[in-house]
Amino acid sequence: MCLNSPPLHERPFDGSAELEAYLIQFETVATANGWDEDSKATALIAALSGPALALLSDLSPPRTYRRLVTVLEERYGVQNQAQMFLTLLNTRIQKPEENIRQFHQAIRTLARNSVSDVERHGVYHFSRGLRDAEVRRAIDTLSPATMSEALVVALRVEAASQRDRAYQRISSRGPDVKIVNSTPQNRQGSVNSQFDPIPPTSNIHAAQHMEVYPMRQQISRQWWSSRQNPQLVAMKLREQLQEAHDVARQTMGKVLLI
Repeated sequence: MCLNSPPLHERPFDGSAELEAYLIQFETVATANGWDEDSKATALIAALSGPALALLSDLSPPRTYRRLVTVLEERYGVQNQAQMFLTLLNTRIQKPEENIRQFHQAIRTLARNSVSDVERHGVYHFSRGLRDAEVRRAIDTLSPATMSEALVVALRVEAASQRDRAYQRISSRGPDVKIVNSTPQNRQGSVNSQFDPIPPTSNIHAAQHMEVYPMRQQISRQWWSSRQNPQLVAMKLREQLQEAHDVARQTMGKVLLI
């Protein structure tokens, strides 16, 4: 297939992306396009930009594909950057705009490129760098064995904290009420629309004459009691972590996860 009209295009490489992953992608594109070694060399040279492009000045002709890859590996390969990745791992913290999943993936990548025991070191640095102190405490208390288990704990605690904050915001606005109206229009309405935490200001007097029930007695009672008992929280999280571990183990029996 002609290089001038390939069905797939290689992406630029400036040295910021992981070289090993980029070369896998490049080789896949080259195979799909039917490139030979000369075509791959031309395409790779054209894809270089920024600091990676400057390496060409240190490479004398002939600039073959194999020599290009060797130069890139010497500069950007994991083997020669382990210390740099380790330094980044030791100083990496969750960024303000970064969610837990994104931070987890960043720590996993740095750990994979810098240490042999990825899971143990990954869990430690993942917990250490999280912004949310409550999530950190949960991971430290439960001591998950793998990064996947640590992610499960972090996401569940984060979700519980978000529910907690949302409930507190609703509670601070005033009494939560369940409005029951005997009018035909309301009887025909949706069941989901019968909860109205705060009546409109213009309808406060009417709301006082309706039958009201505190929603607080109907929802989140178990959650609030567990929030006052750290041991109960830890026990529930352990049960959830064991459940996630069992699911992962069953899945591993069917599919090889990398």
